[in-house]
Amino acid sequence: MRSLNALTLDDDPNFNQLIKLKLKDLNISVTTTLTVKSFLEEFVNKNWDFCLIDLNIKDDLETGFKVIGVLRQKLKTTIPLIILSRSDEPEKIAHGIECGADDYLTKPIDVGMIASKINYLMSSDRELAAQNLLGTSSVPRPYRKASLLFELKIIEISVEGIELESKSIMSKGSTVTLSGQLIEEVFKQTEVKLMVLRNSKLTNIGYSLFCEFGEDEELAAAAKGWILQRKSM
Repeated sequence: MRSLNALTLDDDPNFNQLIKLKLKDLNISVTTTLTVKSFLEEFVNKNWDFCLIDLNIKDDLETGFKVIGVLRQKLKTTIPLIILSRSDEPEKIAHGIECGADDYLTKPIDVGMIASKINYLMSSDRELAAQNLLGTSSVPRPYRKASLLFELKIIEISVEGIELESKSIMSKGSTVTLSGQLIEEVFKQTEVKLMVLRNSKLTNIGYSLFCEFGEDEELAAAAKGWILQRKSM
């Protein structure tokens, strides 16, 4: 890895000293800041290779998200931004990515993990993409709709909805179209479309999510009938 310059925002002086020492072995020069003001002052005065941003500054749980938003939306920076946090809650990770972060690291920092992430973020493929040699072209509105196809496991069916297990994070309000043998058996339909009721929760082997029937009484009735049938066996 070539010599890199990193800027960090974290209000813990001990952690700042530790991250300096750990990244020095990776040939990375680190400038640390304790406040949002000092971070932004340093940011605009030098060209940085990437930034590490703690989510919680002075007990404000939203500080990191706000700083990332400012860097992306107001300052229009494209350099890699990596979140630092002691929490690994999928909701926070998802929100950080939505705000514009490129990746997420949990404390305590693992040197091997941070080296891997930085290597990827600074890779030639990413740099070429960032140069945007061909420019961009907006997609006409009629063609913007897209969907993802991936495997989910149905864990539980109730009269309110379906509990699923996934290897991907899904946010509240996402629409999921379910199909398969069990769906046909329960609902007598080749597929059903449901809304994710709450953000994914991290489990030991993936993420769990709950999709509700909402006001669709037909689906709720079909689920109830299937449940009663199973209980009578």
